Amino acid sequence: MTVRRLLGSHALAACAMAAPWPGLLVAVWDATGSQGALALVGAARMAPYVACSSLAGVLADRIDRGRLVRLSGWGRALLLAGCALALATEAPLLAAGLATAAVTVGTPAYPATAAGLPRLAGAGTASATHLLVTIEVGAFVVGPALGGAALTALPPAAVATVASVATVAAALMLRGIRLPAPAHGRETGEVAGPGGPGGTGSTGATGARGGVRHCVAVLGRTPRAAAAVLGVAAVNAMLGALGVALLPLSEQAWPGQPDAFGTTTGALGAGALAAPVVVRLLALGGDGVRRPLVLTALALPAVALAPSVVEALLPLALVGACAVHVEAVATLTVQRCVPDHSRGSVLGLTDAVMVASALVGAAVTPFLAVWFGADRLVLVLAAALTVAAWPAGRVEGVGGPRVLGASRAPRSVPPRTVASVEQVF
Repeated sequence: MTVRRLLGSHALAACAMAAPWPGLLVAVWDATGSQGALALVGAARMAPYVACSSLAGVLADRIDRGRLVRLSGWGRALLLAGCALALATEAPLLAAGLATAAVTVGTPAYPATAAGLPRLAGAGTASATHLLVTIEVGAFVVGPALGGAALTALPPAAVATVASVATVAAALMLRGIRLPAPAHGRETGEVAGPGGPGGTGSTGATGARGGVRHCVAVLGRTPRAAAAVLGVAAVNAMLGALGVALLPLSEQAWPGQPDAFGTTTGALGAGALAAPVVVRLLALGGDGVRRPLVLTALALPAVALAPSVVEALLPLALVGACAVHVEAVATLTVQRCVPDHSRGSVLGLTDAVMVASALVGAAVTPFLAVWFGADRLVLVLAAALTVAAWPAGRVEGVGGPRVLGASRAPRSVPPRTVASVEQVF
């Protein structure tokens, strides 16, 4: 029940934080009519993840994770309330700045929650992690979709107000939940490094050098975790590119179908939200990330060569589901391979790498689409994922070693029951 409440709070807060952005885009455009201002506001939603996720992960290893998540929730609620007030007083640029600050304050929530799950969820870590990743990815789609739909009945200021209230509710859901503090002692399978046992730094969460340098040192000693980070970087670069490539592809491959771009984008997002169901149907749970990467590489040509939008929807949904599963397995791999006192830092770096990869993929796609053509570009993405699938095979599946720092299953629980829970995803 505690894990469900924690994940429910994260889902509500993440969707609420994303909901005001369509209204912000509308308000900024109406006030300025500037494409440059519109581009800056559009990028402002993603920029904090790239700039601050590594620091957020370090914080998740330095201070109490439960307190960090609660402070993040209340900070978001306060800043979103300020955003609503700024919109109500017709100061859209100030509102965009406050919303960006809310995203910045929200960045520690995901790495702190993911880092604390193994010791909180125990044998249910695999399923809880998969659900957390699905929520985190889905919020990027569901939040703006809800905010955009609400604009048909409410002004942007009212949408931001509702988002602030929802964030308060999410923060209240955390009452009584305690995420285990980072464990600084030696754990089974722990890798010594700067600031860790046997390292040259202090016994603090990341040592004196801390930050990105420490994460790189840890990843250098844990090849499977490093392969996980590279795998999700490849997948997110593909998703960022595909999300933009669908626009010229819709115009070139399916002319005369005016809703093609919205429909295909919706199919990609629906597949991401349906990832747990697709994983079960396709029995992807124990196979690591190589199989979903190969399935994605096979689905992309079906999108590029589809004679109509209808034929492209199922492959796109499969791409979205497999991408979420790759991210979930990669997150679980980091949880297992990286010691608890460094787990938040590495997960924060992973989050930054994922968003940066998506931004790069989206930024270069317009130029590559002109060079290759939209349909050929999608085929190039498929080929790139095929190449990435082989080194990504080093990422262990959910049936791998015991989660570092996870509590052991009670002796009264039969081993087969524990194994079945761990293999749900």
